[in-house]
Parts: sequence; C-alpha cells; structure tokens
Amino acid sequence: MSIAVVHAERLLIHPFRDGNGRLARWRADSLATQADYPAPAYGFSGRGSKKRREEYLLAVQQDCIENYVPMGAFL
Repeated sequence: MSIAVVHAERLLIHPFRDGNGRLARWRADSLATQADYPAPAYGFSGRGSKKRREEYLLAVQQDCIENYVPMGAFL
C-alpha cells in the first residue's frame, strides 16, 4: 500500500501534465525493487491493455480523494 500512496502523491504534485505517469511508475518500480518485490506489471501494451489503462485511470481518480486501495490493487 505504501507504494500506491507514493505513486499517487507523485502523480498529484508533479507540476507538468505530461510525464507525471512515467515518473510515478518509474518510482513505483524502484520502490518495489528495493523492497524485494517484482516491479508492477502495468499491462499498458498488448492484449487487454485498454482495460488495464481504464483500471489505472479509475485508480488515479480514487487517489485524488485519498482512497489508495484501488491503486494498491492495481500495482
């Protein structure tokens, strides 16, 4: 869950619209690796990628109201 919170906060504080997600995902990957977890499988390309992107965006919307459970489940 901590990775989800850091990911969400990174998305929300970054001053530029473009690049927020890439930077936040990179940070989530590095935090997971440091904690000896596998990097999250985002699934943004290939079969089922449209559904995964929709799940991610819904989780980001929940992050805005400090509900980090959906992002934790996504990651």
